[in-house]
Amino acid sequence: MDYFEVKVRDVNYLVNPMIEADNLLFTTEVNGYEVLFATTGDGLQAIDPPDVDQELLAEIASEIDSYMM
Repeated sequence: MDYFEVKVRDVNYLVNPMIEADNLLFTTEVNGYEVLFATTGDGLQAIDPPDVDQELLAEIASEIDSYMM
């Protein structure tokens, strides 16, 4: 799967999808931090997120999820 971009709050985020142990994961850089997103029981979420706006991370996760549909 190739890189793709999602736009949240007028900022483009380059998303890198990858498969690890049969799980589809996504990484992107947010405010200088690499953030890992994975599917949980509650949908796509940031895993062990850095000190970044949690609402922003939820919006990015939603856009990634929408892209994948």
